[in-house]
Amino acid sequence: MAQGSQALAERSRNDRVTYDVWHEQGWLKTTPGATVSYDYVAMRLRDLVNDHRIQKIAFDRWGMNHLKPALLRAGFSESEVKDIFVEHGFKSMSPALRDLEALILEKKIRHGNHPVLSMCMENTINTDDTAGNRKLDKKRSSGRIDGAIALTMALAAAPSAWTAKVDIQSLIG
Repeated sequence: MAQGSQALAERSRNDRVTYDVWHEQGWLKTTPGATVSYDYVAMRLRDLVNDHRIQKIAFDRWGMNHLKPALLRAGFSESEVKDIFVEHGFKSMSPALRDLEALILEKKIRHGNHPVLSMCMENTINTDDTAGNRKLDKKRSSGRIDGAIALTMALAAAPSAWTAKVDIQSLIG
């Protein structure tokens, strides 16, 4: 078993979630090694942008100072980083959550029974600030919610409001 596989198996045991099985079934992508390599992520993003019609990628500003140098090493130009990568934070989370809720309630979103996204959505808890803005709160959630945050960020980065049904599985696969 590779070092990354050992870490995934350990995380599966600790969280009591079948990450290792989801990885074997192709539902969950991992990075090689025991930690996340920004260079690996940047190369994967370069491949995805080259192979698909990706227009925008939302990112958390906290991690961008680590990711940007790796993106440049992976062949992204400064202008591509500026044009493709869209900062996402508390201010953009509230309208994106409103849009996501509308898509769900209007049955305009499908995710192909993706087990990782289902788990993340089931674990989410919203937090409100005094102005009524909302965000998904990792601290108050009962488990991992990264997939739900990624979906919300993707909606925030979308160039226009979604009017058609969204097939999440086709975006992930």
